[in-house]
Amino acid sequence: MMNQKKTIILACLNSGIRMDGSQARIGLMVGILFKPRTDSDPENKEIAVKAEMKPIDPDRDFACCVAARRDAYLCSFGSDEGFETFLCGYQARMRERLTQPEWYYYHVRVNGEIAGQLEFRNFSPQPETGYVNLIYLTPAFRGTGLAGQLQQFIFETLSQAGCKQVMLSVSRINQRALSFYEKSGWTYLRPNPKHPLTDFFLYVLEN
Repeated sequence: MMNQKKTIILACLNSGIRMDGSQARIGLMVGILFKPRTDSDPENKEIAVKAEMKPIDPDRDFACCVAARRDAYLCSFGSDEGFETFLCGYQARMRERLTQPEWYYYHVRVNGEIAGQLEFRNFSPQPETGYVNLIYLTPAFRGTGLAGQLQQFIFETLSQAGCKQVMLSVSRINQRALSFYEKSGWTYLRPNPKHPLTDFFLYVLEN
């Protein structure tokens, strides 16, 4: 069990078993202290609402997945040039990976609305190290405190899978993301040779 401070006030597990029986998935519902920002609420006071991590259906949810990935790409690189190359084969890769227990794909839902998307796995080239492919929040849910809860969900999931640390790649021009990861305890590891504008960061999980 990690010793990090949490603001989760409610948690219950819901079954997420695929209909073909190929893989069991768990949906986590948590009560988190935040609310989306609105123009009529400049102070953005925090209230208790429920966010639910629901396994992605690659057929039903694919348009939402593409929108999330495109916006994340824009935030990382300032334009969507090159995004179509990434998109090629994305749905097929997702379908295949969802049959493998090492991969995790979730939509974050608040009151039925998709508020974000998670993609991660419990392996990487480094031993006992998971890898985060995507932590994404829609603009309305940024700055609410939800990102920290999504990160904690990833940490706990990967720790239970036997990981001792986690890696991810961050764009050097995405200052908001860099600030969040550095404040959260991630440390710079090395440049990412596959993406010249990005670097690897590492987080050591607590036992």
